[in-house]
Amino acid sequence: AGTVSGYPLGTTASLRDIVCHGSREAWAVGEGGLLVGTRDGGARWRRIDTGVSVDMRGVATSSGRSVFAVGDGVVLVSDDGGERFRRIPTPDISFTAVAAFPTGAALVVAGDGSIHRYADGRFDELVPAGGAPLHGVALAGERGRALAVGDVGRALASDDAGATWSVVTLPTARSLRDVWLVGGGDRFVAVGDPGVV
Repeated sequence: AGTVSGYPLGTTASLRDIVCHGSREAWAVGEGGLLVGTRDGGARWRRIDTGVSVDMRGVATSSGRSVFAVGDGVVLVSDDGGERFRRIPTPDISFTAVAAFPTGAALVVAGDGSIHRYADGRFDELVPAGGAPLHGVALAGERGRALAVGDVGRALASDDAGATWSVVTLPTARSLRDVWLVGGGDRFVAVGDPGVV
């Protein structure tokens, strides 16, 4: 078993998600618009002004240059390695997770069951609202394989960077909270309620 140690974040807000780029850079999001970042492996964290007070639920990067943070009615984008974030126009829905492409684009899933893509300054709906809420999304492989998961075992897959999606039947009807694609995306690991792996 490893050692668990704390970092001096200077906040008591609950954290919801974290993403790391290498061993030195990381960003975390949480309650009340909280967004913090480190460039020294966690020795020092700085609070990043988001201009929002809603709960933030997901954060992602793939290159360390583009960083995305999502929350209740909010999608924030940084094109300068997480120094400054700007809010992009989006529908007023609860965004629950985000996954970043190396190109500076991202897939965003929402509590209303919709899936969106941010690319080249545009925020487009790929899958309309409906069905069970989605809670996690992951990307893998050069073809842009993607998998989104949510309540009652809902899973949607894409083999073309999110342009088209198909339903995936999983052997569970329990809520899935997050997903990770392994290797090129031929396999995945999803976690959920209660204790589903």
